[in-house]
Amino acid sequence: MKAKRSQLYFGRNILREAVAARASLSTLYVETRAAYVFAEKTLGNGISHSNLKIEEGIPAELKNEAHQGIAFRTNHDFYSPFDINAAAKHRFIILCNHVENIPNLGSIARCAAAFGAGLIIHEDQRSASMTASAVKSSAGCAFRIQMMKVNSMLGVAHSLRQRSYSLVGLDISSKSIPLYSWKPKFPLALVLGSEGDGIETDLKELCDSLVNIPMEGGVESLNVSHAAGIAMSWAASSRS
Repeated sequence: MKAKRSQLYFGRNILREAVAARASLSTLYVETRAAYVFAEKTLGNGISHSNLKIEEGIPAELKNEAHQGIAFRTNHDFYSPFDINAAAKHRFIILCNHVENIPNLGSIARCAAAFGAGLIIHEDQRSASMTASAVKSSAGCAFRIQMMKVNSMLGVAHSLRQRSYSLVGLDISSKSIPLYSWKPKFPLALVLGSEGDGIETDLKELCDSLVNIPMEGGVESLNVSHAAGIAMSWAASSRS
């Protein structure tokens, strides 16, 4: 099997999250003494491990980024193959149906970490993946989330329904009910649609309920990551 290529990340909080997730770091870049002290405190004895290369200075491609004097490389893989038994260990799952914007996926991961959804599943095609940019948008919280890619979300939906999951889609159609009238039931899979087209029709028909977020002032819709955060918060408040 081909080894996964290491990715370059930056920022103090992202380093902290990567270390907490026990990601294997290959190279650590530090620009200042203060940054080194932070890294030393974060990694503990790990900063002196012989397999961790430490370099002074920040890679040139990050010079205009808010790196806070720290960057690092890791080949951490956010994804595991889809397995219904592994997925069903999570009582709260997020299904991203062709969410294509990378920052949106990162923000959704951050919300998932905040509100107890431990797994995100999305399609392999026509979908954003967990890149370094997405990790940045997640403020490093992506390291707390398990992720799976699939060819089709329909098969996932059928499998979850067989495991007694409630499938609920965020949707602004006339068939949806106000979010705050919805009483979440777990185990739960919250379905998020694409930025342009929403949830695909066949997948929408498999949902037990469709919910919308009541808004004022003529605002028709929210960014998918903002809407996801509101819905996840509501669901989390109802967990037993």
